[in-house]
Amino acid sequence: MATKKIVFIFIIVLGLICFMENSCLANESDDWNSMNYIYKTTYVWGVISGVSMCIKQIAEYAPQFTDKKNEAEYYAILKDNYNFVTLFMTGDKKKTIDLLKTFTKVIDDLYKESANTYIPIENMCIIASRKLRGEPIESLLGELRKKTLP
Repeated sequence: MATKKIVFIFIIVLGLICFMENSCLANESDDWNSMNYIYKTTYVWGVISGVSMCIKQIAEYAPQFTDKKNEAEYYAILKDNYNFVTLFMTGDKKKTIDLLKTFTKVIDDLYKESANTYIPIENMCIIASRKLRGEPIESLLGELRKKTLP
């Protein structure tokens, strides 16, 4: 039974890695900008739900790390995603709606920069959550730009 859980978690992690890493030179900013506000917020809620589900499952099954660097990267990614999900747990519907409006505006503004054109929307969600928490975003933006620019 434990083996099935580990395999299931591995498949989820692998899927997330592919999901978060694939740009295939897709113009993500065009996809985002073509959506109206309702579609954008629905998309963001879908990302929140997917990340939340995966965090609950993979947090329990930390892999055996070969070195401290891999372990630190794993927990940094887990923390970043957790912070993204909990950003919207305000306990106040109006505050959450206002936050969502601000959140989509931040992504709109990020996609105005041509260097961000190919960064996947899912990654932009993490960047926007960092920005709204007042954390630096330039390092992550630079890293994602290098990975996604043609």
